[in-house]
Amino acid sequence: MPRVLVVGGRGHFGARVLEVIQALALEGLEVTAASRRAACRVDLAEPASFAAMGDYDVIVNCADTVGAPPDAAARYCLERGLTFLDMGADVATAERLLALETTGRATGVVIVGVGVFPGLSTALAAQACAQARRPEVVTLGVRLSPLSGAGPGNCALMVHMLQRPSLQFEDGRRVEGPAVGATLQLPYAGVGSRASSLVGLPDAALIHRSTGAPTVRTAMALNPGVFRFSFRAIAGLLAIAGPLRGILLAFTRWSLYLMRGVLLRRVESRVQLTATAGPREGDGDGDEGVTLTLDVADGREGTALGVAAVVACCLERQAIEPGVYTVPELFELDALLAKTRDLADPPLALRSL
Repeated sequence: MPRVLVVGGRGHFGARVLEVIQALALEGLEVTAASRRAACRVDLAEPASFAAMGDYDVIVNCADTVGAPPDAAARYCLERGLTFLDMGADVATAERLLALETTGRATGVVIVGVGVFPGLSTALAAQACAQARRPEVVTLGVRLSPLSGAGPGNCALMVHMLQRPSLQFEDGRRVEGPAVGATLQLPYAGVGSRASSLVGLPDAALIHRSTGAPTVRTAMALNPGVFRFSFRAIAGLLAIAGPLRGILLAFTRWSLYLMRGVLLRRVESRVQLTATAGPREGDGDGDEGVTLTLDVADGREGTALGVAAVVACCLERQAIEPGVYTVPELFELDALLAKTRDLADPPLALRSL
């Protein structure tokens, strides 16, 4: 009988992840919520509580990875033959998890970046690379209303992102830039080209790792578009605030919570993903590359679907060589989308542009 433990299963995203996993058509599936206060107690800051994870086939971490780093729990699972899935969207956390030592005592599996972005987004970029003749440059774009349908952890993550440099890869080199960088024009299904600012998403490291593409860029198009200017201004002010930084951070947090709870409460949380893979610009051989898009009607639902799809694939595959993986290193996008078809209404729409 397959058993799945959802750490943070009572939170904004975790509760929905738990419900969608329960809806999977897997005979005898048992899904349990764990948190610091649940009957099944797991506190990511207390390694002594990790023993509660030992009776489960798959452990899904839906907790806030900025406020509660999952490194110790992931290492625990890696050393004890357990399967640990992390859905965090923090760049630094993703890079630390990817760097976990897998030699010696490693008998478990850690999968970094499950959900919608990262997760389905990383698999989308990997599929674009697989279809492109010369996938030298990969660009992932995410279009969304940044806080509609979001939980408190998303607000904290957004503030965290605005304080930290972005991550991209250029010709194989890891490059950090401003929190909100240059603007690209990227195509999104149904709405056409939209201004998208380079930002730090964990997909940069995940795509670089899973595809080997030398140049990887991640960008975000905010809806409404005016948010692009306000977020750029906030990031710029935080970079030069000096002793006033604490006041500005407090004001930013308050503003984001206000937007989430009042201004954006009725704005749809649609997420649109676009991934382009092709040669470097100016190569002049007529190869324009491949562009794939994925349309997710509801971001919170899409996150849960992305997690549930990986859970289902893990349980069906059963034997996975011990180690640390990105999603597309184990599962192709088509297989993941197939797992969501009976759960998604409307179905996730994959298109080629």
